Amino acid sequence: MSDLFERPDDAATPLTPEETRDLIPAHIAYRRELNEAEQENIVRAQAWALSRRRDPLSEKFVKDLHRRMLGDVWRWGGKFRTSERNIGIDYWQIPVALRQLLDDAKAWIEYNSYAPDEIAVRFHHRLVQIHPFPNGNGRHSRLMADLLAMQLGCERFSWGRGSLRTAGAARARYVEALRAADDHEHRSFAGVRAGVDASAYNRFMRFALMLALCAVMLAAADLKIDHVTAAGSSLKQLQANLSAIGIETVFGGPHSNGATEMALVSFPDGTYLELMAPQANADAQALARQPWAKFMQADGGPCAWAVREKDVAAEVERLRTAGIAVSAPVRNGRQRPDGVRLDWETAQVGTEPNGTFFPFLTHDFTPREQRAFPQGKPLTKDFGGVTKVVIAVRDLEASLKRYAQAYGTPPAIKQVDAVFGAHLALLGGAPVVLAQPLKADSWLAERLAQFGEAPCAFVLDQRRGRYQAASETRWFGVKISWFDSRKLGWRLGFESAER
Repeated sequence: MSDLFERPDDAATPLTPEETRDLIPAHIAYRRELNEAEQENIVRAQAWALSRRRDPLSEKFVKDLHRRMLGDVWRWGGKFRTSERNIGIDYWQIPVALRQLLDDAKAWIEYNSYAPDEIAVRFHHRLVQIHPFPNGNGRHSRLMADLLAMQLGCERFSWGRGSLRTAGAARARYVEALRAADDHEHRSFAGVRAGVDASAYNRFMRFALMLALCAVMLAAADLKIDHVTAAGSSLKQLQANLSAIGIETVFGGPHSNGATEMALVSFPDGTYLELMAPQANADAQALARQPWAKFMQADGGPCAWAVREKDVAAEVERLRTAGIAVSAPVRNGRQRPDGVRLDWETAQVGTEPNGTFFPFLTHDFTPREQRAFPQGKPLTKDFGGVTKVVIAVRDLEASLKRYAQAYGTPPAIKQVDAVFGAHLALLGGAPVVLAQPLKADSWLAERLAQFGEAPCAFVLDQRRGRYQAASETRWFGVKISWFDSRKLGWRLGFESAER
């Protein structure tokens, strides 16, 4: 095998029937033969990819490259996986997550968010995390990173050009740095740096070093929205208002707190928009204790957002180490109208009302699909998911510092939107836009005075369908259309397919 990152196999090991199930060449029976066939296929694909300048930032190219790399050997070459793996996101999220990555990379380039090499590093790491194909994701993502680096005027990384016997230390450093980025840690930085001779700076080692350096910053890109919440005094009215602009919801049931009930619309990427209001016979004291009580009383709309965490306790510890106040996890739940019991835990981040400035953390004890998809599937496919949470803040620079402290966000991309009435800041790959009022007498300033620093709008990712927009603008190079806030009662936008 010539790939630096593949572990050596016993050349005489026969392939199992399961391993040969999707093989195209009928003569291949041993590991050595499979390795040779794959390598020949990959060499041809590299020659094609490097034969002229190519733009790798399209879904078609991502698939085409994988097909050319492995499509002569495997029937699944160039096709997204359709089952779960122990690595990667849920398979049904792949199209949405890949499109978001490609759009993020285009924005990084357009706005010079990072150095060219770092853009390639971040792209590689995110693509590996998605793990879009049944196999060959490592080799594919490294060639994709090479092509992106070359498009940006850099040389290729030097991986894959040595034998495993002489490259074991380099491979180990790469894997260590990659795992550190997965864990949002930078403990491997010292070891990686110590192993690099500045006089003989190797681009592979530069990759590993940069990956370790930006491990904390990658935490921002890994903020995965679980759901966003809009609150009002009447759940039926909230549902009717959303229906008036063309978005239907389903009743989700009362919360076990004795105070609130909810409805939702779920999306293909697993996120959902929650509508929350008081129960018909809500316990007055329980309702008063709700962090979003004033939003419900005043029909305030956007009030909170949550992010998914596999290990809430670990994230609580990480945030506390960073100097961020975090509550202990609290168990909660509700019962769906069909009798299915849902249980989860949450933790509050920051000192503001839960999920307002910082997202609150959530983790499911029961299958998350039962909470996000009460009907067994996304309620709509017109929108891919919730892509941005817009948070009203009083002091943009102070807020940016707080997010950098909590999530290692990079220097923000900024712009002014006079129609929205705000100074805006995009926090790297995080699904967050901070908005500071342009004027003291604007709607945004009035909202801040009434509700404090909290979400003021949400943005969806439109995939299909025709929806009437009351106004349009462009944020950070992306077209944003806004529904009629007079009909809806609050601000909801969507990113158009027109970029």
